[in-house]
Amino acid sequence: DCVITHVQSRPCHCTPQSELRNMRRLTRLLSNDYFILARFLVPLAFTTVVVDVGEQFLNRSISRTANVVETLAAFGLAYVFVKFFVGVLGELKHAGLVLVHDRSGFHRILVFVVSLAASVSLLLIIIAKTQLGVWLIEDLHGVSSSVSTLTHTALTFLSLYPLIDAVVGTWYHCHWF
Repeated sequence: DCVITHVQSRPCHCTPQSELRNMRRLTRLLSNDYFILARFLVPLAFTTVVVDVGEQFLNRSISRTANVVETLAAFGLAYVFVKFFVGVLGELKHAGLVLVHDRSGFHRILVFVVSLAASVSLLLIIIAKTQLGVWLIEDLHGVSSSVSTLTHTALTFLSLYPLIDAVVGTWYHCHWF
C-alpha cells in the first residue's frame, strides 16, 4: 500500500573554503553601515506608511457619509480635544525610559500612566455627555447643534484613545527587561 519514491539528491559543490567565504560575506553584510541603517529605517518607514494608510482610510470613511462637511468638522473638533488632553501623556512615555530600572519601577510607572490616562478618558466622557461639553463646543467654539451632536458622538468614541495610547506607549518605551 505504501509507495516510496526515490528522490535524487544533487551533490553539494560546496567546499569548506567556499562556505567560509560565504560566511565572511554575510558577516561583512551584517556589519555594514548601510545594513545597520536599513535595520533602523525599514520599521520606521513601515510605521509611517501604516499611519498614512490609516489616515486615508479615515478620510475615505468620512467622505462617504451623508453630511461630509459637518462630519469632518465634528471629527476635527473632537480630535483636537483628544490631542490637547493626550499631549501630557506623550511626555510620560519618555520619562519612563529614565525612571524604569526594574520590574517594580515598570509597574509603578504603568499604574501612574494608566490612572492619568483613565482620568483624561473620564474628562473626555464628561465633556461628551454633560452641559460642560455643550458649553465648550456650541457656545465657546460657535458650532451648530448638528455639528455639536456629531462632535459629542466622536468624543465618546475617541475617549478610549488616551487609555490605549498610554498603555501601548508605556509598554513600548519602558518594557525592556
